[in-house]
Amino acid sequence: MAGAVIDELAFCQVPYVKHGREMDGADCWGFVRLVAASIGVDLPRHNDVSVADPDACAARIEDLRDGFYSRVDRGRERAGDLVHLWSMVGGKRRDLHIGIVSRPGRMMHLERIGGVKAVPLRHSSVADRVIGIYRFHGSSECSG
Repeated sequence: MAGAVIDELAFCQVPYVKHGREMDGADCWGFVRLVAASIGVDLPRHNDVSVADPDACAARIEDLRDGFYSRVDRGRERAGDLVHLWSMVGGKRRDLHIGIVSRPGRMMHLERIGGVKAVPLRHSSVADRVIGIYRFHGSSECSG
């Protein structure tokens, strides 16, 4: 949503819970859904994936390249855009982590170890891990 700003403090205490989709516990996708919903963006649930299954998770993140998302150039991001990042899983680099832009130049994400982070996109903890930024345009399968 153009001009929207996400209240980072409202989400900073969400704990990591495998397959979680609620404020009392979420995984990275559940967290992104909660934050996006706060500005009226209804993302697909993807209840069937978790970082515990890296291949399924990576396949769902590949959905970012489908017709329901468009790539956004850095510097043109806005609140609600998704930030695709890589993470180390089992000693391997896996392109399976997701965060959300909270306002231009800033993002939030939830990690299994370390919890919620709200940082500039240029922060050393994420800058080199960003694969792409994507804007969701909607789907008839948001409940799936």
